[in-house]
Amino acid sequence: MAEPTLAYLQILADLFSETVVKTMTLRLLEETGAHDLTHSQYQALRYLHTHGRCTIGHIAEGLMVSPPASTKLVNRLVEKDLVRRTEGAADRRHAEVDLTPQGRDLIVRVRKTRDTRFATVMNRLSPAEKQALVTGLERFLIAAVKDEGVGFDICLRCGDDRLEECPVNTAQLEVLGPSLAPRPEVHWDLEPVESGQSR
Repeated sequence: MAEPTLAYLQILADLFSETVVKTMTLRLLEETGAHDLTHSQYQALRYLHTHGRCTIGHIAEGLMVSPPASTKLVNRLVEKDLVRRTEGAADRRHAEVDLTPQGRDLIVRVRKTRDTRFATVMNRLSPAEKQALVTGLERFLIAAVKDEGVGFDICLRCGDDRLEECPVNTAQLEVLGPSLAPRPEVHWDLEPVESGQSR
């Protein structure tokens, strides 16, 4: 079999990305009654569901957006009664944000539906095809993080949901070696905060 061309590989990568974002995220938002929620708003809700109550600054850092953009995002979610914000006593920039019951319920519904959709797709693959997919994606990640900063850019900030052997962390170790830690000013693994507690 001839080696695939670069153009074909790029098309496959684009199609894979579009499939995950559009059919397994954006379409699910519509199907679960969250049709007016943008992708960035969904990401903010997912971040809060994973990490628990946190500051607007942590949300900005976790989603890699500016603090003003994070504030605007939170304001929209407050208007939709999906998050609640508790202002800092001395500084509004230190306001803490948490999911409302409606926001938590929405994320749980979307994640359950997404899990079902993903399982349906994966069950159409043979065990050998699943293993080939895993191997291919892991090797792709390792190749990608050889470019400086990519590991930080693609990190999902999984928090409590993180895998013991995260492929991004594994790739970072393979490329950089265990002696090189992530940038110290960045919270790569922000510990989740239980509802009612402060950071």
